[in-house]
Amino acid sequence: DQSYQGQQARSWCSKTKEEIRGGHMSTERVGQRLSIDLFGTLDKHQNLMQEFLSKVKASGIRVYIITGAFNTFANQRLQELNFREKIHYDLIISVPSYLINHNVSFVHTAADKHVCDERIWWPAKAQICKDLKIAVHLDSDYRYRQGFEGTKSRFIYIAETALAGIEELVLKSDKKEMKHV
Repeated sequence: DQSYQGQQARSWCSKTKEEIRGGHMSTERVGQRLSIDLFGTLDKHQNLMQEFLSKVKASGIRVYIITGAFNTFANQRLQELNFREKIHYDLIISVPSYLINHNVSFVHTAADKHVCDERIWWPAKAQICKDLKIAVHLDSDYRYRQGFEGTKSRFIYIAETALAGIEELVLKSDKKEMKHV
């Protein structure tokens, strides 16, 4: 539906273009920005990611959530998971809305999904990172690595098994601290 795509395209991120261009966002160096995927990364290890992102934000690094969902759905999911703007992240960026805003055509499927050419879809997060001068992108889907070669942004693949091991160590550490109190 053309009007639905147009509405979503106007809001490819959770801030207006003026907010992105204005203030300190336009003067930051590349090393001060991190992006992370929502579905499969943030939502799979909620407690670990909340602690990690709150510390990253507290250190002055801007955190962007780049998602394959539209902003309204991503916002709803983040609220359900108890991720809070300004505490855990600064900005939500929708890949499909970004692509629609850049004149990429999508097809609405019977499964209520919006799909486009995979040769455009998979490198889209790299292009967003380049556009927003994001230093590092964390993602659980290795296919998004496409497009990061030759950019100043670095793709870091977060394997679920690696995060599970880290989360287990953090939880064990927390339990030991609780016993000593």
